[in-house]
Amino acid sequence: MAKIKRDPRLMELAKQFLEIYDPTTADDVYDDLKEMLGGTIESMLEAEMDDHLGYPKGVNVKHPENTRNGFSKKNVKSTGGPIVVNIPRDRKGDFDPKIVGKYKTDISDIEEKIISMYAKV
Repeated sequence: MAKIKRDPRLMELAKQFLEIYDPTTADDVYDDLKEMLGGTIESMLEAEMDDHLGYPKGVNVKHPENTRNGFSKKNVKSTGGPIVVNIPRDRKGDFDPKIVGKYKTDISDIEEKIISMYAKV
C-alpha cells in the first residue's frame, strides 16, 4: 500500500497545533479545532473592520469619521458544535460583517471555505 503524500507545510502546521494545544483525546482535538476556527473567524472579522474603517487597528488617525467600539459576543453553530466569537463594533453602528452577518447564526458553509483556503497555502 502506498504512503499518502502530505503537504509539508500542512504537516508543520499540524505539528505546531499539537505543540500548542497538546490534545490527549479525539474530543480534545475537536474542541481545539473549534477554538482555532473561532480565532480564524475573529481575524477575518478584524480585517473586515479595517477595510470598513479605512485604517488598521492600532493606527492613530486624526479626526476619524468612524472608530472601533469594542466587541459583542455571538454564539454561532458550526459543524463541530457551537462557537462563541467576538464581533467587532464601530461607533456609527453601520459595520455589517460579511463573514458572519448581523442575523446569521450558522457558519457551517464558512468552515468549508476556510479549510479550502488553508489547503491552498
